[in-house]
Amino acid sequence: MVAYGDDLSLLVSTGITRYLLSQSFGPFLCHRVLVMFFNLVNAGSIGLIANPLIVSALLETMVKIMACGTSLMGWSIWRCPDPQCNSEKRVKFTCKSRSCPHCGVKACLQWINNTLAWLPEVLWQHITFTMPCEYWPIICANRWLLGEMNRLAADVILTICRDLNITPGVFTAIHTWGRAQKWHPHIHFSTTAGGVTKKNTWRDISFYRENIMTMWQYRITALLRKHYYTLTIPDELKAEGRSKASWNQLLNTHYKRGWNINLSDILSNITHVTLYLRFYLKNPLSRSVA
Repeated sequence: MVAYGDDLSLLVSTGITRYLLSQSFGPFLCHRVLVMFFNLVNAGSIGLIANPLIVSALLETMVKIMACGTSLMGWSIWRCPDPQCNSEKRVKFTCKSRSCPHCGVKACLQWINNTLAWLPEVLWQHITFTMPCEYWPIICANRWLLGEMNRLAADVILTICRDLNITPGVFTAIHTWGRAQKWHPHIHFSTTAGGVTKKNTWRDISFYRENIMTMWQYRITALLRKHYYTLTIPDELKAEGRSKASWNQLLNTHYKRGWNINLSDILSNITHVTLYLRFYLKNPLSRSVA
């Protein structure tokens, strides 16, 4: 016998925060992280739907995790086949979300094993691409720019390698929040510290921070300059965005600044590289987050 709980989509608009926080959570939930999330959403009486930073996919994921292992997800009932026995067991369904600390663990471990099986055992390097904090509200108001950031970060490294006539292996991951849990869009990038030549031989190379920073600055500045007329200008930059001239002045000012580009040490341990990639690409919510 199978039973289903209330429609989770309805709970979003009918006091899900109060309801779920009043219940006893299932054993699989990262309680403190989820309570922090919903407290943040409701701070200052800001509703779930009214908060522009809470996109629908994030809201759906958090609701599923909060309800994982509870009657909201539904349940199956197992009864003893003996007509004289009244024993039964109710098994509540899990959420099946890849971000869930319980449900996402198996998929994460499978991804690690599969990646280790094909990832080349060569030297790797991690690079973090950031931009001035004054640009963060622009990205928030125009979320399609996240995809452009990702593309441009890859273009920087691929251009460097193309000029050296080699083909590297790369991973990119978009990150929209920093350690302080505040909006902070940036790109985590992993690349082989070398590549395959046209003669199918391997060539090691070195990346230099100043070179990468200059190329990244130019591409982001050109992107924001090109799309001025189609961008949604956030309230924080209304003065700077009132005309094309003032917008260009803003871009030119920050173009002259040094941007924060972080390059890791060269890594030779393929397991370390895979675990790093896992953290940004596949890791479910950590149980240990305070």
